[in-house]
Amino acid sequence: MIFKQYYLRCLAHASYLIADQDSGQAAVVDPQRDVEQYLEDARRLGCRIGHVFLTHLHADFIAGHLELRDRAQASIHLGSRAVAEYRLTAMRDGEEVRLGRVRLVVLETPGHSPESISILVYDPDVGEHTPYAALTGDTLFIGDVGRPDLRASLGCSAERLASMLYESLHGKLAPLPDETLVYPGHGAGSLCGKHLVRNDPRPRPPDRADRRARPRGRGGNQLGRIGFDNVAGYLAGGMQPLDDAPELVERTARVTAATLAELLSAAPPPLLLDVRTEREWRAGRIDGATNIPLSRLAHELASVPSASPLVAYCASGYRSAIACSLMRRAGRRAVTDLVGGIAAWESAGLPTASADP
Repeated sequence: MIFKQYYLRCLAHASYLIADQDSGQAAVVDPQRDVEQYLEDARRLGCRIGHVFLTHLHADFIAGHLELRDRAQASIHLGSRAVAEYRLTAMRDGEEVRLGRVRLVVLETPGHSPESISILVYDPDVGEHTPYAALTGDTLFIGDVGRPDLRASLGCSAERLASMLYESLHGKLAPLPDETLVYPGHGAGSLCGKHLVRNDPRPRPPDRADRRARPRGRGGNQLGRIGFDNVAGYLAGGMQPLDDAPELVERTARVTAATLAELLSAAPPPLLLDVRTEREWRAGRIDGATNIPLSRLAHELASVPSASPLVAYCASGYRSAIACSLMRRAGRRAVTDLVGGIAAWESAGLPTASADP
């Protein structure tokens, strides 16, 4: 068996090439968009990529399954719950794909997303009934599990997905033999897990692993990897060259929690816009805040009153900064960002309100 991991540090993303050296049949799991490295390695190893698996529909990068389909005539495989606009083979629990003597067996492991799967890799040199490795996608990481709260905007509640994740972890993955190696879809730096450990997610390969397949540094269009294909240009040297051109730079006003408390006690107080999810808003918010989640803000800007100054906040300041940028682009000038979000507000000992029971 040939087994190789490709780790893309800028996206903390791991993908895999698995092949049977005798038959030359190969598969790629969760490929990155620039697929040339998989094709080159397959050619060098005398293999043909006939299958490409996605452990789930990725939201944090553009996968290379369509590129491999077109360039290698590979079949695309996803979990049975996946819905896509291209032809795919829907894989149910226990179904397998054979690469010569190597077997890839699917486990349906929903939780991070409804269609999530894990893939058991069986190497006949290890044993027919003991999986050599489990490719766990975003279900199980090194030091963490996949987040179940990222599909709320698509109608999947975090509570329902968390329940599914629990069953996947305890019913499907925990019973695997201790000697089965775990190869996740991400390492530290990915938002798909909250507490990923900061080490290389690769176990040390055993001696029988193919030693010719060494990872190589790759360039590539990083913007293309996340779906930005038509880039007109970039600012050479970062923001520093703009020091001499202040007319080209706009800055959003920011306010601390203590100053915001003073502003809210004055007359008239500013409008408060909470751009977190509705679930976060109900659990605890600054009293009087209106909730429009960031994912809906661009479509609901017209509903935001424009007569008064506005202060936006989120959990820690990341989403509110984006919200302020969206509103400034739409012509709203009197927009301020709460530094540190509601976390800073609570750390200052200031009161919060929750939704009525």
